[in-house]
Amino acid sequence: MGAFNDYTERFLATIDAMGIKDSDVVNSLDDLSKGTMSKIRTGRCGVSMNTLQAFCMAYQNTNPDYILTGRGEMFLGEGENVIC
Repeated sequence: MGAFNDYTERFLATIDAMGIKDSDVVNSLDDLSKGTMSKIRTGRCGVSMNTLQAFCMAYQNTNPDYILTGRGEMFLGEGENVIC
């Protein structure tokens, strides 16, 4: 089953590219449950804006513009600082 929407697909692709487990993401974000992450991964729901914001704050090398719009690189280069 495909992702719920484009930015959810890019969110999941970013996690995969980072080489981290879904459980690592769940443990890093206060408001993301294991069940919700499973629903996101299987395409039963999309990732919320609150979760995306928390993800970008926890993993500061990720590019929120890429996740939301598909523009730019998946990860920020050294010295780039975007506040999600």
